[in-house]
Amino acid sequence: MRTATRVGKSILTSALLLGLMAASMGPAMANQLPVIDDVRISQTLLSPGEELAISYRLAKDARVTALVYTPDYQVVRLLMDDIARPAGTNTLQWDGRDDKGNMVPDEAYLFSLQAKDNAGNLFAYDPTSFSGGGKADIRVESMTPMPEGYEIRFSVQTPSRVSMRAGIHNGPLFATIVNWAPYDKGAHTLYWNGMDTTGTLRAMDQDGAILLPQGFQLPENSIIVNGGNQDYIAYSKALEALQTTTTGVAVITVSTVRKSSLERTTQGVSTSFLVSRARHNAPRFEVKDPTGSPLASTRKTAAIPVSNHYPLTMEVNAEDVEDFYEGRYEIVVFVDNQRFDEEESAQTPYTYVLDTTSLENGIHQVTFNLAGLGGQVESYSFTIDVNNN
Repeated sequence: MRTATRVGKSILTSALLLGLMAASMGPAMANQLPVIDDVRISQTLLSPGEELAISYRLAKDARVTALVYTPDYQVVRLLMDDIARPAGTNTLQWDGRDDKGNMVPDEAYLFSLQAKDNAGNLFAYDPTSFSGGGKADIRVESMTPMPEGYEIRFSVQTPSRVSMRAGIHNGPLFATIVNWAPYDKGAHTLYWNGMDTTGTLRAMDQDGAILLPQGFQLPENSIIVNGGNQDYIAYSKALEALQTTTTGVAVITVSTVRKSSLERTTQGVSTSFLVSRARHNAPRFEVKDPTGSPLASTRKTAAIPVSNHYPLTMEVNAEDVEDFYEGRYEIVVFVDNQRFDEEESAQTPYTYVLDTTSLENGIHQVTFNLAGLGGQVESYSFTIDVNNN
């Protein structure tokens, strides 16, 4: 009995000391308590006409604010604004619509929760602070030839953002089949026509051509909307131009995500995780001959006769010029799938003189890659017939 009493006193003394320490440190220590935990969603995929439930547990009574964000951390929906909720498990619903009642475009969306207790202390659930960006396990199960291309079967082991390209290792990229699209855990099937971006060559018929899958894990409890009709990039840019009327304070922002990602570098956070989703697309472009005619569209079946030093013009499509100048791009030139030349600072329009004097007379394949620092790549291929005197 004496032993039990001593143990009991020791436990009581420790509890009192911890209580005094917490009181002396004030709200700062209280903020470290897991006031919001056990956050779950009823489903990962959300289609128009459906609702999903978000459940969470509060350790104490609190006033709760809930916000939904695009993958570029723009607030699209205020689900709950400073509403009193009791301790225990609570739920709320989202129907995939923004504050204007419109169905959001297909993409992966995030949500945050913020709770304020009776003492005014704030507690937040931000999934990007501890998850997202880690390397995704993407397994290509099969690539089956079809009458008009290929059927590609692949799987991901966790909800992930996937990029799948066709090209040659240490050589040119020919086509982007999937451009950092969100996929739920499990098996998936997609169809690809097998052609390069310009439609001038069959990408997988090139010697050494392979599929190049990449990906990173989505933050915990990401919601993948599937079946919307809007274009996400246009939607995101329109949001940037609007002054939001949301009264809730954003918990997730570009700066908070960058900060937490730096703190999680030991977890192998992908650099592509920090690239704006609206900026994942490389600018589309054309390569034109001295007359201003696009080479790929006008010479799909015939090689272009060239000799000595042949001037070409690389020009970004008008609708992509703004995105082009918001990033930094370089031009990499390949001849017969071997690196031939590069220009580190691309402009548009850009005049490039193709020096054919080092090439043998005859047919050669030329591929331009426009590559960004964020991993964006666009491709343009054409065929030349060298005849140097």
